[in-house]
Parts: sequence; structure tokens; C-alpha cells
Amino acid sequence: MFTLTATEIARICAGRLLCGAQATSTGPAVIDSRQACPGALFAAFSGTSVDGHDYVEAACAAGATVVLITDAERAEELCARVCHQKGNGSSGSDAAALILVTDMQAALWDLAREVRARLDCPVIAITGSSGKTSTKELLVSVLSCTRRTVATYANHNNELGVPLTLLQADARTQALVVELGMRAAGEIAALAALVRPQIGIITSIGLAHVERLGSPEAIAAAKAELLSALPPEGLALYPDDTGYTDLLRAATTSQRALTVGFEPGADYVATEVTIDDQGCASAIVRTPRFTLPVTLQVPGRHLLSDALLVIACAQELGIPDDVTREGLSRAGVVGSRGARLEVPQRQIAIIADTYNANPESMAAALRTLATLQPGQPGGRRVAVLGDMLELGEAAPDAHRGVLDLARELGLEYLFVFGSQFGAAATPEIAYDDMVVLAQTLCCFVQPGDIILVKGSRGMRMERIIEALQNKN
Repeated sequence: MFTLTATEIARICAGRLLCGAQATSTGPAVIDSRQACPGALFAAFSGTSVDGHDYVEAACAAGATVVLITDAERAEELCARVCHQKGNGSSGSDAAALILVTDMQAALWDLAREVRARLDCPVIAITGSSGKTSTKELLVSVLSCTRRTVATYANHNNELGVPLTLLQADARTQALVVELGMRAAGEIAALAALVRPQIGIITSIGLAHVERLGSPEAIAAAKAELLSALPPEGLALYPDDTGYTDLLRAATTSQRALTVGFEPGADYVATEVTIDDQGCASAIVRTPRFTLPVTLQVPGRHLLSDALLVIACAQELGIPDDVTREGLSRAGVVGSRGARLEVPQRQIAIIADTYNANPESMAAALRTLATLQPGQPGGRRVAVLGDMLELGEAAPDAHRGVLDLARELGLEYLFVFGSQFGAAATPEIAYDDMVVLAQTLCCFVQPGDIILVKGSRGMRMERIIEALQNKN
């Protein structure tokens, strides 16, 4: 965060400075006291299970110099505990400042607006039904080769995570990449108004959250809110195969729009696509100016679409092509989004993709599994799939479609878990008890197998991975 005095922060947040007028915040804003560092601003949220006010003293001991609180009844007590601690990174007479605010989230948004107003660097926002995080990570890998880049951490892409991302930026920031999530219409518009990006990227439009929004068209319109928020000189980037090109084009008026894809009509086209035995894709990318050979080190042909968006963005930002290639080639998998885990004691490999699932990402994961070669003779490609949630009336057809695709791809074995898959699948592959499924898999797997484990977050499919990794 930009250097701000406690007095300035209180004014920006419409808060009341209780003590520590000489304190200055020079670090990031955090909501977890364990992440506090010298100069940090600690926002003490009162949650349903954890009250941040209980950790104010710990945050200050770790170096936080400004603390936002909402509990007026505890204000006097907290002031007595923290406002005169010495040696926590403050040069003033008081080591920490305490500021009482009415609404913590509103206070963070106000601070984030102030930081955004001070930024003088490219700001890129990314949204989509799937592919947001992988596109973000590919882009950050490219930008960070030559620029000090701040980006969304993990899945902090909502009304709390986005302002916290902005509050990581400071005067040294040379590029800011923000991921925007969505669960209802209007949310992206609000987040984009806070972020004020010059470049807006839509990675895909699918059925994720269709239960909440009502229809695929409503999802497309919600994603397009990002493009409508771009400034007149802004740039929109999106695939040419979303099925909603006209809607996306209508969302841009004076802004430029560029498309990516695998057909000649796109502005950035991947041609001569090849997949190696690890499932990683290579291609020749034809841009409006020249061609660029690209090789990814992350499994999945679908990631080429994300890479095309990154290449287009990088070229618009003036990133040299050799730097773009280097950044793309060194990008890795994020968390539980397709990471390959080796299990030496069983001599198997697990593709851990348990963060979330929708029909589009499920299809991409299955196609990637189909390209992988087993680790040794006799090894098999096994898919273990959990229900896709929040699909509403589209759920039965969506789950049947995934099962049909798995059969078409010729995967050796398939196991499914949950009521939706259970209604669509044959009884011999369907399970409604996680413990029974885990026990079955532990007895079933054999050396050389590659096991894809994927499902919606609410299905907690990571329990399967934990069972397969257990030596017992």
C-alpha cells in the first residue's frame, strides 16, 4: 500500500482515530494477523466463527502499525493494549494507531479507491466462467519477467479479495492484474468500477452459477459488465468461440476489441497445435503482426486459449516476444487446479483438480487426461469425478454430457460421486458414500495409473487425494 499516515487513513475511511496519530502504514492490508508484517494495516473483521478484534494485539506484535476496528465497546481496551507498544516498526511516539470505522468492508473499499487513484501503471482485469486463475498466472509469469507485478492471490476475487489486492500495490508497482469473480448480476460492474482496468479479459462463458443467474445469456451479460466498464481507450480481449460474440462486441463502444482462437477469423490464432506425452501443448501463434512459437509446461490443450489472451495482452503492453515466450514456458499450475502429484508408495500420479468444476472445465480436464501417457506398462487413465454444483435445471444434461464425453475419449475407468452423477451414471461406477469410494480406489489403483480427481468445491474431492496419498 502507498505510505499513508493514520490521520489520512482515518479521513479516507470516514473513521475515528482513537490513538496513534503519529503512526504510518507502509505495508499491505491484511485481515489475518498471521500475515501481518512491519508497517501493515490490519483490518479486524468480526466473522461468524472468528473475531479479528481478538487478534489485534498479535497483529501489532508482528509489526502492524495501523489497525481498523468496528467494535466500539472494545475500543478503550484495545487502545490500552496496543497504542503504546514500542518497537514494531513505527518511528513515531506511538507504535500503532487504532481507527474505529462503521463498516469494515466499506472502509477497505475506500482505501482501495485511494490506492487505485494513485497508481500509474497498466491495470488488467480478468473474469470468466473458467480459466480466470490460469490466465492470471500465465500473465503474471510474463509480466513479472520485466515488471514489478501485483496480482490477485489465490482465489481472492470477490468483494473482499479485490480491494485487498489493490491494497498490495504501491508506488513501485509496474503492473496490476486483478481477477474478478461473480455469483450474481452487477457484481462484476461494481468490482470493475473499483479496479478501473484499462484492459479487460474474458476467458470463457459457460454454465458456472447458472442456477443463480438463470440462463447462459444472463451469464454472458454479467461477464460483459467488465467490458462496459473499460475507459474509451480501453482494450477488450476474449475468445471468438464463446457463442456470445455479438453481445460482447455490443458491450464495447469506443473501446477496441481483439479475439483469440483456433480458427482463421480470430485476431490471435493458434495453429499447428501439438500435445506431448505429458499433455503439454505447443503451437505456432499467428498475431496481427507476425508469428510466435509457444510451448506450455502445464498440461491441457485448453490452456492455449488462455495463453493467446496473454500474448495479445503482452503485445499491447509492449512486452518483447522473447520475454512473452519465456514467461509462458515457466508458468506452473496453481494449487488444486490440475497439479500433478506423484505418490511413490503406490507408484501412481494424481491430477488434483478439486478447486471447482463446471461443464467446461470438466470437459477440459477429461480431454487433458486422455492425452496423458501412463507412467509404466499396464497403467490406466482413471477419472474420479464429483458433482458439479449450482447448475440448476441444466444439471441433469450437464452431468450426462460429461459421462458421454468420458466414454467418447476412451478413458479406461471412471468413478463418480454425488447425487447428480449418481442419477446419470450406471450403478457400478456411482458412489454416494465418500468413505466407500476412497476405500474402493485404494484397493483398485495399480502402479502406473494416472488418476484425475475433480469436482465442485462443495464436494470436497480432496478427501480422495488424501486417501490415495495415505501410506496405510
